[in-house]
Amino acid sequence: MIEGVISDYTGTLGKPLEVRAGYTVLQNKFRERKLKDFLKIFFIEQPRIWWKYLARDSTDNLLLELTENVFAGEKYEDVAKDITNSATDYLYNDAIKTMEKFHKNNIRTGIWSAGVEDFIRTVIDASGYIESFDRITANPFNLENDIIKDLEIRVSSEDKSNGFEEFLNEMNLSLQEIIYIGYDYDDVPIFELVKYPVLSPRANHRKRKSIKERCWKRIYTPKDYTELLYLML
Repeated sequence: MIEGVISDYTGTLGKPLEVRAGYTVLQNKFRERKLKDFLKIFFIEQPRIWWKYLARDSTDNLLLELTENVFAGEKYEDVAKDITNSATDYLYNDAIKTMEKFHKNNIRTGIWSAGVEDFIRTVIDASGYIESFDRITANPFNLENDIIKDLEIRVSSEDKSNGFEEFLNEMNLSLQEIIYIGYDYDDVPIFELVKYPVLSPRANHRKRKSIKERCWKRIYTPKDYTELLYLML
């Protein structure tokens, strides 16, 4: 009996938020700096961070580096303003509406993500879907008077299964009664734990094949979210 649906965020429910937010911060800083300072930030200091993100080179280290070099000292309200204004552009409508339908059918729903929790909550709330999730756990900023100080790693991309069972316990769920929807290689340890592992329909063919080869357990791969909803309800 399926009692809950837990999903990753990036690649499954929505687009990555950290890089866009980082660019917004740098653009705002540009207005306060001379051109040479802007060029130094964009073309010498920061490309290393953006490329590490694209290469998925330890998401933990990337987020910590982004926080230290870009977000720290910024007012969170200002950082979140741009992604709030474009919130619906960052969500995959078919995916988020599927989670909403699960929730309306009395199935508990949650997000377990190695991204920045504040950004995820901001976008989902601004899009009107925050009530469709019983629990959202990711990596939150530590704030002081709304100023970003640092980032707390609660969900590590290096071992995303660490703490997952405790997360489920807090939702009164077990590994045997949930669907877990993931998208990336760091989801494999959770795929191997749960009874119903599901690979996001948004994963391309090459990634699907590669992830399935890494996982000893059979992973369900629906062609779209409609198929997933139809089979599970």
